[in-house]
Formats: sequence, structure tokens, C-alpha cells
Amino acid sequence: MTVLITNGHHYSIAKYLNNPKIIYTKLDQDLPKVLPLFSQNIEFTQDLERVLTEKHYKDLILFDYSDENASKYFNLGFNVWSGNNYTPFEENRLQFIRKLEKNRINFPPTDVAFSPEELISIIKKQKGKFVVKGWKPGTRIFTYPEQALYFIEYFQRKNPDKTLVQKPVLIQQYVEGYEISCEVYFNKGEFFYANFTIEEKFSQENETGKIVGCANNVVLPLLDRPKLRKILDIMFKFVDEGYHGFFDLNFIYSSDKIYALEITPRIGYLGTITFADMLYSEHILYDDFLDKQTIPSGKFYGYGMVIELAENIEFDIQPYLFEHFIPESVAWENGRYIIIDYELGCIQASATSIKEAIEIAHKKFEILHDSIPFLQTKFPDKHLFDRINFFLS
Repeated sequence: MTVLITNGHHYSIAKYLNNPKIIYTKLDQDLPKVLPLFSQNIEFTQDLERVLTEKHYKDLILFDYSDENASKYFNLGFNVWSGNNYTPFEENRLQFIRKLEKNRINFPPTDVAFSPEELISIIKKQKGKFVVKGWKPGTRIFTYPEQALYFIEYFQRKNPDKTLVQKPVLIQQYVEGYEISCEVYFNKGEFFYANFTIEEKFSQENETGKIVGCANNVVLPLLDRPKLRKILDIMFKFVDEGYHGFFDLNFIYSSDKIYALEITPRIGYLGTITFADMLYSEHILYDDFLDKQTIPSGKFYGYGMVIELAENIEFDIQPYLFEHFIPESVAWENGRYIIIDYELGCIQASATSIKEAIEIAHKKFEILHDSIPFLQTKFPDKHLFDRINFFLS
């Protein structure tokens, strides 16, 4: 049995686990109602310590969100694969930058501000495009001065006494290039696999300005290509001796120079689920891959795309449609499944070529669209294929 600890982030990974037990830590009234689609073994609790220490699970444990508990239980001897040692870097971008410096890994030129006045002063000195990053992932990223200033005003309204004092803001030079992430897997210090994810992104507005998400992901297996080897070498420099688990780093490849951008030491959304689907195509469950090091052939490529509603309306979902997509914003209400938010979920497909994987996903989308006419997605464009060709060359 595998234990998946979730607060509603990416519980759908349970589809690719062997007899999973789901522990839901955020007592929400909507999301738990759809969990039986993925497991009948569900427990709702915010008292992780009681649940895990009383039963002392020997099984593999996955967190689908960043939490200090991941490291805590890993250090207590639990078989934690997601989060653990690198959770602090997910929680504090400044720590991440310091580790890059220590390991002599390139990253975009970066300034750090500890007060609104310091941030304004740094912004005024910037030439060309730059990126303003909040102190941790999930806080907003801005690429325009007016958005950055709005960012300051927003957080001053929310927390006027402590804004930016203990939570520094990073101002990074914008680097043009090809972005890719690498996910590595280590078993008690021994590397056993890696895959690569190329994202096509979208942007949208919310109360603090423009935010970025992923629309399409192409996942590559562990391939012997010059550019991918260089990225993997950097990953090995970052890993601490004896590291157990997995994490991914995002990079920009620019003029034959590689810059590290972000770290994610937990289950991601589209990339992780798409990789799990690639494994499933070879009859390998995701937890068997992690815990038993069941290595895939490397012949399959993965493609995942986010699907949304064009209008935020209540809409019934027929159960047979779950064969064609993985739900994220679906609830069980009055004896029926309904969509409860714009983002319906994602579609995965795997095949021995990227082109075939995309074609399979599009056929699934057409089936869904016939039943849900308000459905929309972003189909991959030429830029995504340019990046794929760049990294495979």
C-alpha cells in the first residue's frame, strides 16, 4: 500500500498508485467528495502525527504539497519520497539561490529586497526585462514594473507591518531561451532515473496581477542527448550525498549557457501525472517505479494538456467520461458529478512518438467536447515543437 497525503493539490496521482490510502489534511467540503474515484481507502485528518506515528506506516509515503512534515517524517525513518530534504528550498527561494551559489550553478543575475523601499529602488535601476518573484513558489511573478509596484501595494494592504521584512523578494534579470525541467530520482543516494518536461505556458490575471501556469507538457524519457546530459550533470551537482526521493529543477538554456530557475521537491501537476501515464503504458505503477526501481524502457513519450470550461457554469459529468481525462474540479452533489470550477482537469496520452501521443490526446478531447460543449484547451503551437527539437538535437 502507498500512502498519499494530500490537501487537495494533486490527489489524482492516486490513479497510478497501487492500492493507495489517501490521507486528506484540508477539511474541505467539496474536493473530498470526488476522492472515491481514486481510492476507497480514505481518511480525513489534520493530525498527521497521530495517524502516522500510531500506525507507523512502513509503506511508501507521498506528499502532493510542500510541507515541513515531509522532512520531519523522513528524518523519523518513514519511507517518504516526495518533499523531504528539499522542502525548505520550496518554501524559501532565497535559500534555493544560496545553494545554487554554493554549488556554482548558474542562475539569472539576482537582487534581493527586504523592504518595499528597497524593492522600489532596485526596480528603478533595472534595464530591460526583469522578473520579480515572491519569497516562495505560489507567490506572484511579475515581468513589468507597474505589476511589481502593484505587488508591493497589495501585500502592504494585506500585512502592513511585516511586508517583505522576513519574506524577501527576488528581482531577477529576464533570460531569453528555451525552458525545460528535469526530474531526478534517487534511492538512498543512488541515482536510478530521470525524465525531462517541456512546458507550454499560459498567463492569466488575478487580484495580484498576472500569473503563469502550464497548458501543455511534453515529457521525455531518460535520453542520451548532449543538451540533456548537461542538464543532468547540473542536477547531480545539486543533490546532497545520501538524498532519497525525487525533485525537479527548471532551467533556461540560453546561448549554450544553462540557468537554474526553480525547484519543486514534490509531486507536480501536469508533468508528474503525464510521466506516471508513460509508466502505466508499460504496465508500471508509479509507486512501483519509485519503491522498487522498476525502470521503463525509455521508448515512450508523454503528452498532457489542461482542459477548462469557457464559462464557469454548473455542468453534469457522465461517469464514463472519466476514462478520457483526470478530474481536478469535480464534485459529487445530489447523486451526480458536477464541475465546480473553470479548470476541469487534464488529459494524458503516451506513445512511442510525441506526434502520436498528441494525436491520442486530441481524440480524447474530441470525445469530451462532444459531451461538454463549453470545453476548451490550448493546443500545442510551433514554439513547443521548436523547443522539443532543440533539446533532442
